[in-house]
Amino acid sequence: MKDLHFSKIEFVTLETSYGMIQPRQEAEVQYTIGVDENGVPYWFEVYCPKLDWSDDGQLIVKYNAKTKQLCLVDYDGVFSLPEPIIEKLKEEFGIINNL
Repeated sequence: MKDLHFSKIEFVTLETSYGMIQPRQEAEVQYTIGVDENGVPYWFEVYCPKLDWSDDGQLIVKYNAKTKQLCLVDYDGVFSLPEPIIEKLKEEFGIINNL
């Protein structure tokens, strides 16, 4: 399976622990979910061209023998995993969110 690419129009704000860098505005946000040779998602990337901002991270997905399903058990790289990534993992790959 190839990497999954999708985008959404969202309200975005850039901020740090010191305060706001860019005020809230509507912009296209592009998402990529990387898929390994077995069809299992293992990384993600988020990019907003309007703000020239990106972020990425790792997805830790395990097979649950009891439920016979792939489960998202952890992630790395960002403080909180973007909701569109979680939604696509469920919609496209049937992955259950076990966070």
